Amino acid sequence: MSAPKAGIVLAAAAACLLSACGANGDSPATADPAPDRPLRGTTWAVTEVLGTDEALDPVAAQAHLLIAEDGAVSGSAGCNNLIGTATVRDETATTATIDFRVGTTRMMCEPERMAVENAVLSVLIENTEAAISGDRLTLSRKSGIGLVLSAE
Repeated sequence: MSAPKAGIVLAAAAACLLSACGANGDSPATADPAPDRPLRGTTWAVTEVLGTDEALDPVAAQAHLLIAEDGAVSGSAGCNNLIGTATVRDETATTATIDFRVGTTRMMCEPERMAVENAVLSVLIENTEAAISGDRLTLSRKSGIGLVLSAE
């Protein structure tokens, strides 16, 4: 085989191999998305407050929650420790309606942290809609206020 033909054959073989690499699912562009995290047993960190004009920083406030398998709720609303229960209804693999019954300790914190706490507690009540996508949980109320949380 002549050198030019060998080069063409080699280039064609390389192109074929390179195109096959993306077809087997190993490429980030074609890899399956991260599986949905379970609602229960995952510690969820509040990363965003939805539906408010107030500039809130839930990450700095370290707001987070955990719903245990038995429905016990624990975490931090941003200033105070959070305890209570969650009754999960109408649950599918990625959605649910949750009735939260929570309370907190009674410390006072900086105004910014108290504002985060008030927003978190306004979402953690009855008939809160939950949606999970990968490692992200969105809790929302019909009023438009909500929380975006990330699995830790």
